[in-house]
Amino acid sequence: MIARIERISFDGPNLIFQVDRTKYVIQSARISDRLACADQALREKAEILPGGHTVHWPLLDLQMSATGMMQMGRRYFA
Repeated sequence: MIARIERISFDGPNLIFQVDRTKYVIQSARISDRLACADQALREKAEILPGGHTVHWPLLDLQMSATGMMQMGRRYFA
């Protein structure tokens, strides 16, 4: 089964994303220095690409796969 990103949001420097009804969190700096240094408005310009397998930040020229994010992140319990 291929992981599909259902939604993403930011809480300060942390990216919170949901895959198959499970939430994960990852620090922006673990993904990219560009993402970590970007202001909130640029971070929020993320797009979940068709199929849900990849997140793309077009203004930062950055992409991250759902599988990669899950491997780097940890489960999020809010």
